Amino acid sequence: MNCYETRTCLIAFLDSELDRARSLEVQRHLDKCCRCAREAEIEREIRRALVHATPGSAPSLQACVQQALRSATVEPGAPRGWLTWRPARRTVVGSLATLMLLGLLAGLYSVIRVSANKPLADVLVEDLQAVWSGRNPLTISTDDPDEVGRWIRQTAGWDVAVTSPAESARLLGARSCELNGRRAIFVLYDVQKQPVSLVVLSDALTELAGMKPMHARSDCYVDRCKGYTVVAVRRGGLAHVAVGRLPEEQLMRLLDVPVDTKL
Repeated sequence: MNCYETRTCLIAFLDSELDRARSLEVQRHLDKCCRCAREAEIEREIRRALVHATPGSAPSLQACVQQALRSATVEPGAPRGWLTWRPARRTVVGSLATLMLLGLLAGLYSVIRVSANKPLADVLVEDLQAVWSGRNPLTISTDDPDEVGRWIRQTAGWDVAVTSPAESARLLGARSCELNGRRAIFVLYDVQKQPVSLVVLSDALTELAGMKPMHARSDCYVDRCKGYTVVAVRRGGLAHVAVGRLPEEQLMRLLDVPVDTKL
């Protein structure tokens, strides 16, 4: 088997698509031909880079293409024209396809990272809408606040008072989830056909810092998003947050925050 024949079936060889006899022929040629062996190693490096790739670690497109082109040779006696270029073309196309995939993975990582760093109010409102619409199901469905409180203690070990934000409110249940990369307990209410949530987050001091202080002791914060009001209070290592279209005072009562201490 000569170099031209080897490079024509190199991709199939690396993908284990050749029969045993043909595969052995290719391997014997690679063992004695340093130029073809170099091209095979380039292809293997690209595949290894794809497996271990992280954003920013992919080699430059120019470097990969130049390396692939340098490895391409025209075997004396081989037909000239497009067929002579085909092995090198396949290598270049493979490099381009790999790098495009790495770029897509890096872009996806970037989107996920941006999503994880969204303002707390945005994340809480989006999650409330998802739970209210049924896209994010409740873990426990009950209108008994004592039962929800026991479930929270058993699930997260947090002693959370589950109360009613208004006389017309109805407790629907709760769910265990993760918001902004932090463990959270989500309690859902129906207040006159409108959703209201009480969310308890593990230490969220960074997120709360982006909200407006509204309490005289500066441990209560407020924000607004998409027509919803978000009120948060920090207690111990936890952030207690109420989200809904109710007035601030009602949401503060849900969090057991004295209304007369507002700024």
